[in-house]
Amino acid sequence: MPATVHPLRIEIAAPDGYTVLSLERRLAGLAHAKVAEARGWVLELEDVEHLEDVEVAVAEWLRDNGLASTHMVVGGRHEHVAAAEAVPPRAGDHQFEVHPDSPAV
Repeated sequence: MPATVHPLRIEIAAPDGYTVLSLERRLAGLAHAKVAEARGWVLELEDVEHLEDVEVAVAEWLRDNGLASTHMVVGGRHEHVAAAEAVPPRAGDHQFEVHPDSPAV
């Protein structure tokens, strides 16, 4: 018999309006999301069934926005989420700089 899933309510703190909106867009496919501003910028998620997916997305959001960590309330339990580590470049990956006086290819 499959395990019973109990949907969770999650609140995720964000430093400002821009980042909370970027988090809302990132998590749109995982749960119903609503931005709240009463206690600072918070994204509220309802009926979350896969907490791990949210945690991974939040860690990546933190990394992509240059943030070290944030605070989440998951079903009444307080959690600290750290940014995902940046993926080091693979051997052979190079960034090329184009100079204005270079001929077009």
